[in-house]
Amino acid sequence: MAEFGALLTTPSGEAFVTPQSTPLCLYAVRTFNSSKVNDTLQQAVGTIAMPDMSQPIIPFVYSSRPSTGSVAFVAERTSSGMRFTGNNVNGNGSFSMTALVFTFFEQPMPNPPWGMAIWDEAGKLILTHESRVLTDLVTIGTRGSGGGTSIDITRPGRWAIVPDCSGQQQWQFSTGGPGGAVISLNTAFGAEYNGSSTRMHATLLSYPGGQAQMVGATNAGNTITAIDVSKYI
Repeated sequence: MAEFGALLTTPSGEAFVTPQSTPLCLYAVRTFNSSKVNDTLQQAVGTIAMPDMSQPIIPFVYSSRPSTGSVAFVAERTSSGMRFTGNNVNGNGSFSMTALVFTFFEQPMPNPPWGMAIWDEAGKLILTHESRVLTDLVTIGTRGSGGGTSIDITRPGRWAIVPDCSGQQQWQFSTGGPGGAVISLNTAFGAEYNGSSTRMHATLLSYPGGQAQMVGATNAGNTITAIDVSKYI
């Protein structure tokens, strides 16, 4: 007996095949505003509760463009959800951070109940015509020297990225003994939307304060995974 009676594909050719595979759908979108933590940190923090932490979860995030500085992102799994942090340590300008999470979850029945609906073998509603399915992922940069701290690209429209580490920067501080101390600071990726375009780039994640100058960098060499937000919200 055939395993499916209809083949559903996206415009770019990916197929949804049930019951062996289930598409990840947009579960929630939340926006968190930043606040001043200290003279070197403007931070936005927020958690999105998830229906089932045992399921795969893919987070995406973007921010508004601050008047000064740039925003680096971190996403962490907690016992009940996804915790998002955005740090602006370069200029302390305020910003808003918007997070999107995609996961497997039972879809609500469309209201009115007409259109397309697909249930899995357990009777769980996994897809309807109203589901916003994660598709058309875009890779920014190239692995190696063209990735990590080397990425700095601006694209038209509003884009969100999967938070990730981009590398490290080495900073020499005037305190800490003769000649000062050299400290390695992590960098992450940011995606800043100015109302018409999005800058995706590597940026400093933390800064301990004090007078210092950057004396080196370590490139993680990884790429950015991004989506066009207009397809989902």
